[in-house]
Amino acid sequence: MSIASVFRAILADRSAQLAALVFDGPFKPSVPELDSDADEHETETNDTGLDYCAEGQSFGICYVNAQGVESVRRITVWSIKLSAERKLLLYAKCAETKCMKTFRADRIRYCVDVTGEVFEPPFEFLAQIFGLSAEDIELIEVARDQVDSKIRSPDNVYKSIKQQFKHELIVLSAMSVCDGRVAFSETVAIVEYARKQAVSLGLELDDNREKKLTGFIRRLRATEEQIGEALDYIGSMPPESQLALVVACNEVMHADGQVHDEEQYMLEKIRNELLGY
Repeated sequence: MSIASVFRAILADRSAQLAALVFDGPFKPSVPELDSDADEHETETNDTGLDYCAEGQSFGICYVNAQGVESVRRITVWSIKLSAERKLLLYAKCAETKCMKTFRADRIRYCVDVTGEVFEPPFEFLAQIFGLSAEDIELIEVARDQVDSKIRSPDNVYKSIKQQFKHELIVLSAMSVCDGRVAFSETVAIVEYARKQAVSLGLELDDNREKKLTGFIRRLRATEEQIGEALDYIGSMPPESQLALVVACNEVMHADGQVHDEEQYMLEKIRNELLGY
């Protein structure tokens, strides 16, 4: 069985637990009984001009649909789309209903990060985690003068770090969640791996970038497809890079002081596949 297949099997077994994103602060989901009245279902979309990888980012939202029905729920965003009416849409897995839903960004009252921090209005949070352009933020019906200079001038070094190491971050994150929970110490180990790799390329992971990367990793719930693509890419990396990733997987496994059977099995499969022993 391939590594990708093993990851898929373990993640399938843990799907219910993985959906239950744990927040540092209080968060109480509230979904009306008639879910069909609670939010938007899939609508015809036009992706032209949008090129954002949602990367399985997970967080809480308060959503008000076209009928004025309010709900509070946890979502994992799989893609960002554009409606025929040029409304920004989040195509996401809802943890409360366990169904795929389409949420209009302009109908989200607020977002709740895993830290428990509430963002109301939510456009700054959405812009940060998805790297939205100033023009696309305005599709959320945000006034042009509200889009500050930080959003108009994104941190290209941070963006480069994410792009350079996205495959390794996906695998290390999957390693972290395969036991059904994400310990903060495991996230710290992943960030440290990213820091070392960034230094080797002359990229600085300063305090602000570290904070953003930590949030990105803690929110990350990659899809099976993303994990498969990441593993394929890592299989083509130089042997020394593969060895560094195996070492990092081992550090993530031990970071919380516990070694779970799923983690041990996963590490053995990765080591055998990449290093041949």
